[in-house]
Amino acid sequence: MESVPNQTDNNPQALLSLLHSQRQTLTAQRQQIKTQHLEIQSQSERIEALEQQLDWFKRQVFGRKSERIVLPGQGELFEAAAPEDFPPAQEHIEQISYARRKPKRNPLPKDLPRERIELDVEAGEKVCPCCAGERRRIG
Repeated sequence: MESVPNQTDNNPQALLSLLHSQRQTLTAQRQQIKTQHLEIQSQSERIEALEQQLDWFKRQVFGRKSERIVLPGQGELFEAAAPEDFPPAQEHIEQISYARRKPKRNPLPKDLPRERIELDVEAGEKVCPCCAGERRRIG
């Protein structure tokens, strides 16, 4: 950019040429700002689309199974209908008149051979390490 002439330079042609060159510079800068603004707006829209896509992928990978298939705008279905639009629900209490039977395990047959195996520990392990008393038999 050219320097501003001092007050001693009163040449009107030089001042007009300086003014014209500054207008051209200003116009070029405005055009550059406009293109940069459009580019920033385009990139912002792209970032927003990618963030939505990333959220969807996160929901698919890490979300609960019931949350995986969520369509955009699906949560807004019930916002439109206010509770006063619906008639009041009538309470219906159901009486259960039967008793459930718990499943029983059938006992083993009597003729099945049974064998009793007793395992004994060494005398040193029969003493309790914390109170030095004798451990009792379980089972």
